[in-house]
Amino acid sequence: TILGDGNVGIGTITPEKKLHVLTSTTDSTPQVLVQNSNSGDASLQFNISGTSYTLGIDNSDSDKFKISTSALGTNDRLSIDSSGAVTIGGNATFGGDVTIPGYIYHAGNTGTSMGFDADDVIRFKTGSSTAVQIDSSQNVKVVAGKLQISGDNGNFATLEEHHDGVFQITTVDEFEVTSGAEITLDATENIVLDTQGAYDIIFKYKSGDTAMTIDGGASK
Repeated sequence: TILGDGNVGIGTITPEKKLHVLTSTTDSTPQVLVQNSNSGDASLQFNISGTSYTLGIDNSDSDKFKISTSALGTNDRLSIDSSGAVTIGGNATFGGDVTIPGYIYHAGNTGTSMGFDADDVIRFKTGSSTAVQIDSSQNVKVVAGKLQISGDNGNFATLEEHHDGVFQITTVDEFEVTSGAEITLDATENIVLDTQGAYDIIFKYKSGDTAMTIDGGASK
């Protein structure tokens, strides 16, 4: 049906829009088919004042379904292949929770990723090996490499295994071990323990056993 105002109706004699397709079925049969029987794309384009979006099947790219801001395959913004893999060509903003059954990989580098395993541990991987992991009790474990902590002033401390389970802190200017107490590495590489006169310094050779105590404010 074509009305005098230009509205076209398929399945209806009173089309409400420029193209109105009406069926009355109870199954999932599509109402409209856009098909290309040759090597071109099957697509639709939407335009407002020069801004266009095209959606459809990109015949030249493994028949992926795409949404583009020009012809398919040129400025693709969303792409879905036949396996369900989704590629977003820009930033993604989600208004709710996102469930990802696996890992998120860096584009072009499948060895760099983050994600959850069945044990509810979030893992950050490089080179397909776990570098950092966080468990459900909020315990953080650096599996390999160094732990580097940076401060606001540009200084940083690096904690790494030196040998045989012995750890060392390197390239550190100063860090606080308790409220008011500090351990400092001076210019001549001496380690200075400063309690600011308010705390005792206690050296222990194993848990629970005190080997020597220096009272706060004492010089020994």
